[in-house]
Amino acid sequence: MDVSIIYVNWNCDEEIKASVASVRQHTHHCTYEILVVDNNSPNGPGSLENATGIRLIRNPENKGFGAGCNLGAGEATGRYLLFLNPDTRFENNVLAELL
Repeated sequence: MDVSIIYVNWNCDEEIKASVASVRQHTHHCTYEILVVDNNSPNGPGSLENATGIRLIRNPENKGFGAGCNLGAGEATGRYLLFLNPDTRFENNVLAELL
């Protein structure tokens, strides 16, 4: 696995799904996994609950963004870690370029 892409969710499941769609559309010639840490969102993980190709990690309490990132990093299997904000959109094959 080349890259583990990690998001932290707190009531932004639709934003994350849009970001993931852009990653899938524009990423070629490298392997990646997508992990979403739900940081104890009041409404739960929402539509991410059964999303295909996304590994959902439930954080039982919200200790902040950094703690959510660390939880995701602990579960990641990629050679590299990429932390993305939910509003990030890929417009080209940036992941392969970074590798």
